[in-house]
This record gives sequence, structure tokens and C-alpha cells, in this order.
Amino acid sequence: MLGSLQVLAGDQDITPTAPKQRQVLALLVLRRNSIVRVDEFITELWGDNPPSSAMTTLQTYIYKLRRIFAEQGADELLRTSAAGYSLTIPDAATDVHRFGELVDEGKGLLAEGRAEEAGARLAQALDMWTGTALMDVESGELLYAYAVRLEEVRFQALELRIDADLRTGRQIELVSELKVLVSEHPLHEWFHAALMTALHQSGRRYEALEVFRTLRANLVRQLQLEPGPEVTALHQKMLSSDSVPAPSPVGALPPDTAEPEVLTPPSQLPCDIWDFVGRAEHVEELTRRLSPDDSRTTAPLVVISGAPGCGKSALATRAAHRLRDRFPDGQLYARLPSGAGPAEPCGILGNFLRALHVPNGEIPEGEQERAKLFRSVTVGLRILIVLDDVPDIGLLRALLPNDPHCGVIVTSRRGLHGYGGSTTLELGALTREEGVELLAKVLGRDRVERERPAAERLVDLAGALPLALRALGSRLAVMPQFPLAEMADQLVRSRTPLSELRYGDHDVRAMFDLSYESLARSEQAAFRLLSMLPSAEFTAEMAADFLGWDLATVESALESILDQHLIEPVLSTEAQVRFGYSALARLYATERLADKFARLNPVW
Repeated sequence: MLGSLQVLAGDQDITPTAPKQRQVLALLVLRRNSIVRVDEFITELWGDNPPSSAMTTLQTYIYKLRRIFAEQGADELLRTSAAGYSLTIPDAATDVHRFGELVDEGKGLLAEGRAEEAGARLAQALDMWTGTALMDVESGELLYAYAVRLEEVRFQALELRIDADLRTGRQIELVSELKVLVSEHPLHEWFHAALMTALHQSGRRYEALEVFRTLRANLVRQLQLEPGPEVTALHQKMLSSDSVPAPSPVGALPPDTAEPEVLTPPSQLPCDIWDFVGRAEHVEELTRRLSPDDSRTTAPLVVISGAPGCGKSALATRAAHRLRDRFPDGQLYARLPSGAGPAEPCGILGNFLRALHVPNGEIPEGEQERAKLFRSVTVGLRILIVLDDVPDIGLLRALLPNDPHCGVIVTSRRGLHGYGGSTTLELGALTREEGVELLAKVLGRDRVERERPAAERLVDLAGALPLALRALGSRLAVMPQFPLAEMADQLVRSRTPLSELRYGDHDVRAMFDLSYESLARSEQAAFRLLSMLPSAEFTAEMAADFLGWDLATVESALESILDQHLIEPVLSTEAQVRFGYSALARLYATERLADKFARLNPVW
């Protein structure tokens, strides 16, 4: 019977009693006639922290299952391959397959208007259940996803059967069942609509209106939402004493409807960047990493990291637009605001689930449960997810899908190293030629070519950072007669050159602020003070001597500053690691140092 895991040989129950063996067997049964990879078993059994003996332990479980089958003369059913294991059994031998057949038959009969037969078939399907899906099996991520899917089909079958009963005049018998269902599911709008219909058609209109008031109160109190349009329209019909049709269950085709509603895949990407230049090799790398590959067991994840203002978000947006056709089930986008706390993924997951057409009433409150539901919903889909400005791995984990045919692009001011299977693209400044091309796109090619040397000088002064060049280009665009050479001279003369690299939303200093404020106070101090070193490059030992700190403390501080891309590693023929400031990072550190000095010495 459905709900529990039970394997019968004739009349004999041969299901193993050991919890982990039951877990292995459940995965083999649900994935029957296909190979379950070894890494999938390990993920299911131990999650992200498998023991060192995981492979040996798994082989032991498989051996014990094979022995159980061998005792019944069926050891050939459990097969071993180079990639994993498979259980070869006919679909018809499983209750879950028979249940699916009965639900499909009932749905078809209901669509043809044969409600009596449909109700009987659906009742037969539901009678196969003895409890919740896999209720006696410990479930990891994979089995949890299957259990959620089975429960969703079971719920759909229940709604279809209730709809069939309403159409055949069994309203009075349904009232008590529906009262139990709305009590168990106080936010489930369809159950409430069905109860309202059954009560109204039984001549109990006041009770039906009271059901709506209770539903609305629950939705407003718990979710700050009003009831949906279908149940609201039903309520209005009852107030006007109109005849009330049965609510349409999920997946059902009303007799007068030719086609089901088509759900539009989400398309949440920001507009493509019109003045995007360069980065051809990075776009190609992203396309290659995120292209479909049936050998994968997890969704590919690419992290784009780099200095403030280097164009991480622009690259992610350009690559995502190029990849849209490869992810036909939709593209999801979220930008994590600066200072996002632990609760931030919960809101993003809620938005993602709604975009994937999960009703509000079925979205759980907690982050962990939302993450599980998101992983379940994305199984079998090809979805591209873009997560912009992710501050740390802890926030990232909850937002990842479970299907290997999905893809994820992440931008971060930090490297986010340490997530297994991810690829990191480190983004640097543009070349001088690319920087000039960006100015030409903003200002017009003729104007830039007339002052080519001045344009190249502006690129150099801006550190060839796309954000800085867009700020300069935007300022010059509103002053069509202003010479590029004069703008370059103005930059050199300015006592606060970073103020010249700001226009509208293009603000270089603000980007540096975000990275700087992510550092500890001692790390901020090291970043400011080391900008006073006379040499362009320095080692950790040189920094320790200059600051008067012990070497271990300095190395830790340099690692954090480097992780925020506020300093850069310098290629050297020596074995010793060297560091350096980019031109704009040094300007920013100098500004911060002067500001600190002014606060400590206000008389100056």
C-alpha cells in the first residue's frame, strides 16, 4: 500500500528493517529501471557530510539487499554498473505506478464529463494510501523531493475526487470531510471553496459565508494577503444568491474548457547591457560551463568575482541573456541588498516559488522548508538562476536548485571559495582598447576618435574600470562641447578624484565603501596605512615591519583585504607573494586615511 515502503515476494514481506537499507531500497524502487549513481546514494544517506567510510558502507547495504533478493531467487533484479546500481522491475509491479494510472484515468473521465466514473476511479486511487508518502523511511534530499511530488499528486487526486462528488450531487456527504480538510489546511483556498460550495448547495448559505470569513482572517493574519480571485468571486456569487458552480480543482479540465491554462515561465533577468564591451572569453567560459551535460549530478554554479566596479553584474546579465534559450523553463533573478541578514534568502525563496506558480497558501514560512520546496519544485526543470552581489556562502546554499539541468550564476565582491563543484571567474579591469570602445559607445565614436589620446588618458586615469568609465562618459555626454582633454586635466587636478567618478547611479566610491565596510576595524586600518608604503609592491613581511604588527596578524588581514579585492596579488618571478594597490584602490585608501586623520586631529 502507498505511504509505507513494502516489498512483497508472494505473500511474504521481504522489506529490510534497517533504516539505511530501507532508504537505499526506496531510492532504487522510485528510480526503478534506471541507474542511481553512487554519489546520489551518498548524498541521500549522509547529505553534505559523508563519513570517510561512505563507499564501503553503501556497498554493505547493497550486498545485504542483494542477499534478501537472492533468498527469493530474484538476485538478478539488483544490478551493478560502473556508475551505480539499478533495480529492474516492471512498472506494473509497483503501487505508485498503478496509483498514477488511476489518477490519469480519473482526470480523463472528468474532462469528458463522466463524473460518476471519474469519482469511482479516483476513490480507488486514494484508497491505496495508508499514510503520508514514505512515512516509514528516513528521507534525505532526493527522497524528500520524491515524497513531495507524490503528496502533490495525491492532493490533486483528492481535489479531483471532491470535484467529481460535487458534480454528482454528493454535497451533504462531503461537508464533514471538507470541514476536517480545512481544519488541517487553514490556508488552502481550494478546500475552503469546495466546502463553501457544498454548504451553499446544501442550503446552508450562512455557514458557507462564515467559511470565507475564516479563510480571509487566516490569510490576512498569517500572510498579510487577501483571498485569491476564484474564491472571492465564489463569495460574491453567494452574497448575490447566484447559482454556484463547483470550484475547478488543480489539473482538472471543466467540461466547457478546451485547453488548460498555460503557465508562463518566469523571465526576471534585468535588461541586457547596451554598452557592454569586451569580456568575450568570459562570456564563452560561462556559456561552456552552463551548457547542458547529462553526466552532471548537481546544477553547475559559476561565481563571478572581482574588484569594485569591474562589471561583475554586467557580465552576469550579458551571459544570462545569451543562455536564455538553453533554459526554457525560466530565468530567476535576485539581487541581495547590502547588509542582507540571515533571513534574506527566505524572502527571495518566496519570490522564486511564486514566480514558479506555487500558490501563496502552499509556501511555508521558514527558510529551511522553503528551500526544500524550492529544490523539489525545480526537479525536472531547466531554469537559470542569477544571484547578484551575494556576500557569503551561507546565504548562497539555501538558494540553489536540486536539478543538474538548472544553472546558477553568482556575482560577489568576495571569492566565495569553498563551495564544492563551483567555478570562479576572477574579473579584472578592461584593456585600454576596450575602455576606449566603451567611451565610444557612450559618447559617440566620432567624438572619441577626434580626441583619441585624451580618451586613452581618461581610460588610464579611471583604471579601465567599466563603472568609472560609465560615470565619466555620462558626465561628458551631457556636455557635448566639453573637451575630453579638459576632463582628464580636471581629474588630475582634483583633490578628491573619486568625486569626479560619480554620476547618477554610477558611483565608484560607493562600490569601494561596500567592500571596505565588510572588513574588520583592524583590517580597515591596515588597508589605509599600507597605502603609505613608498613601493608599489610589498610583501607580508614588509607590511608587518611597517605596521609594527606580528606577521600572523598581518597575513590574516591581507587575506581578508585581498578577498574583498581591495588589493591585488602581483605576479613575481620570486617565490614570495607580493601585493599591490590598483590606482583607484590607492586613491580610495588615501581618502580614507586623510578622513581618519582629520577626525583624530580636528584642528587641522
